[in-house]
Amino acid sequence: MLINPKVILVLLKQLGKILIVVGPLLGDLKDVLKKTSGSKDIQKVLELQTTIIEKLDSQLKIVETVLETIQKSIVTLTYVSYGAAFLALLALALWAIK
Repeated sequence: MLINPKVILVLLKQLGKILIVVGPLLGDLKDVLKKTSGSKDIQKVLELQTTIIEKLDSQLKIVETVLETIQKSIVTLTYVSYGAAFLALLALALWAIK
């Protein structure tokens, strides 16, 4: 079964948002790690890591929601396809009887 390209585009946009958010934060984390000289810097690193994890988690929840929507659409499409196939077979049977 093929997935709607529009849905894939939405998913890719959401993944792009994740990269946009996480990329700069990872750069900041790298800078902080280079400057680490004591426990205050380690605390900053841990806070930054927490921020990264929270933002990544929120973005992944969005992606999860999109994937659940895709799954529901595929299930609906499957049932509609089964119904169309049944109607086609019924029409063929009625045609063959006449």
